[in-house]
Amino acid sequence: MEITPHKKQVLNAFSWKFAERMGLQGVNFVILLVLARLLTPADYGVVALVMIFVAIANTLVQAGFNTALIQKKDPQSTDFFSVLMFSLMAAFFFYMIIYLVAPWLAKYYKMPALSKVMRVTALMLFPMAFQSIQIAYLTHYLKFKILTIGSCVAIILAGIAGITSALCGMGIWALVIQQITNHTCACICLLLLSRWFPIGKFSFIRLKKMFGFGSRILFSNLLVTLFMNLRSLFIGRLYSAADLGFFNRGKQFPQALMDGINGTIQSVLLPVYAKHQDNKDKVIGMLRQTIRISVFLIFPLMCGLAAIATPLVQVVLSGKWILCVSFIQIFAFSYMCQPSQIASTQTYTALGDSSTPLKLEFVRKGLEMSFLLLSLPFGVKMIALSSLVAGIGACLATFYPNHKLLKYSFIAQLQDIVPALLLSCTMAGIVWLIGDLLHSLLIKLIVQISVGMVVYLILARIFRMQAYNFLWELISNLVSSKRGKYE
Repeated sequence: MEITPHKKQVLNAFSWKFAERMGLQGVNFVILLVLARLLTPADYGVVALVMIFVAIANTLVQAGFNTALIQKKDPQSTDFFSVLMFSLMAAFFFYMIIYLVAPWLAKYYKMPALSKVMRVTALMLFPMAFQSIQIAYLTHYLKFKILTIGSCVAIILAGIAGITSALCGMGIWALVIQQITNHTCACICLLLLSRWFPIGKFSFIRLKKMFGFGSRILFSNLLVTLFMNLRSLFIGRLYSAADLGFFNRGKQFPQALMDGINGTIQSVLLPVYAKHQDNKDKVIGMLRQTIRISVFLIFPLMCGLAAIATPLVQVVLSGKWILCVSFIQIFAFSYMCQPSQIASTQTYTALGDSSTPLKLEFVRKGLEMSFLLLSLPFGVKMIALSSLVAGIGACLATFYPNHKLLKYSFIAQLQDIVPALLLSCTMAGIVWLIGDLLHSLLIKLIVQISVGMVVYLILARIFRMQAYNFLWELISNLVSSKRGKYE
């Protein structure tokens, strides 16, 4: 496999984006580990509820313009400046709405602390608005090294601020301080490292042109944000803050792994796909390769996480979080339904088709809403299970437009997904059985992780998985080229 200059650029971007994602997840994991031991599940429940409303407002603030900037072939400084001005005005508008409705929401959810926490936390909207433009610029030009360094510095500083606040007895406010510090420091770091600031004239005409594409992305993202958090909104209302804390903590483990791997692949490949949007066959070929690689990496992580959930929680979070084990396992399998959906959506977006992703979101969310409403009377665990059932249905629903519009047949899609699924389930079964033979929690965790990695790689090599062969050859060539450079 020849590594062309373009491939080197993509590999370099992927490497830095992967380092950013995994570095951020690693640092964030340690920070949350410390905070989880210092704070209560109820504290996390309140902040989780607040962050839902902030996330919804942030989606409306961005209005799909950040994706439109990335997708645009040659965005000008006027485009970035116009979007920035719009985002800041939108941030002010939605902050005022949150400020006014916060007391009512506190009464509705029967959480007195919610009002003040929400009003302070919503200040994040302003740095997040500016940060979204910085990320769009750096992502479009594949400058992931700057994103990596800036994001890592910000999250470390935020972690220090959060842990210090928790140790000083500030309780729930430690989580608020951590969140605000993170986004504020990220803006400052990216500004200093990139030495780029959007300067130009505000152009309503340019904004209007991008809104045609961005509006559909907005509705799609808004649906995703609403439905991702809909379960938490119902749990916060129908059950306790502690229940919500367990639910969200269980969701965060698989979500962190998903964001680390799949988030890296998708964020790098959207601008790469966009550069080839005139060559549909090439983009479809890249889609298949993306799905193979995504499931090859994500499926074993999720199956393995489900197998080691109990010792992991007891060792890392302590016994007070043991009730989140079942949620980790449910969401691990639920997130396995996402790689092919996300890759397909990115492909349509890169080809300039934003209507198909929107239609798919309506189908997916219709399934989610149906199963969610059916599960509400039966407890928090059934609410979590509804996401798994809906996820399977949504994954199958994606197969049809892929077959019809992209000529990516049903059989080909199954051929790209099923092998990794079978190998991952086999590996997880072996890991689960080994856990029953050991008693020390720490030793059990270490042995299970080690055996799982070895077993999966051996199986992938024996069955000659396409993604394994591709990655092995890619890494070998990359190492050889680096070695030759220094000889």
